[in-house]
Amino acid sequence: MKQLFVLLLMVFTLPSLAGGSLLINEIQADPDTTNGDANGDGIVNTSEDEFIEIYNNTGADADLSGWTLADGAQVRHTFPADTI
Repeated sequence: MKQLFVLLLMVFTLPSLAGGSLLINEIQADPDTTNGDANGDGIVNTSEDEFIEIYNNTGADADLSGWTLADGAQVRHTFPADTI
């Protein structure tokens, strides 16, 4: 059975920075098992090829240090210090 991760975005607001904002632009939560090599490493992996694209439309650098990405079950990623 294929495990499916569901990301629920009810009301999602990222902080405004320098007159703009950060936006979730694209989500790949369940890559195709044949053609889903999103990271371009030559191997299709339904876990390693998942991604979220965060778009910065502020025109300035954004410090994501300590920010987290989570689903309904747990925190999946914490951005390390000095992630600009």
